[in-house]
Amino acid sequence: MATTYEWSVAQVELIPVGDFRRVVHKCFWKCAATGDSGKTVEQYGVVELDVNNLNSESFVSFDNLTEAQIVEWIKSKVAVQSIESGLHPDVETHSFVNAAVPGTVATNVDSGEENPA
Repeated sequence: MATTYEWSVAQVELIPVGDFRRVVHKCFWKCAATGDSGKTVEQYGVVELDVNNLNSESFVSFDNLTEAQIVEWIKSKVAVQSIESGLHPDVETHSFVNAAVPGTVATNVDSGEENPA
């Protein structure tokens, strides 16, 4: 069995543009990867859609949009293959540093090497 990927929309930001109301402007997305073990890892992101040059012939009202349509817009704006290949649900990882503070020194726990953050 291979890793499966599920893309979804976590949230959208709607704005008025000209004569159009409730235009999808930003899409907050999630990609979940589930491995053979059943473990799932997730990555989140946001894309901004081009809302210039909207026309009444191709505009789809927010009320008529499906999540699948929005996911396709998201995928057209991101590096899908890179995101999916970066998710490793069956690899055990540990993070020892939650966030680097400017001006601090991070130490690699395995080697003892110091690297300026």
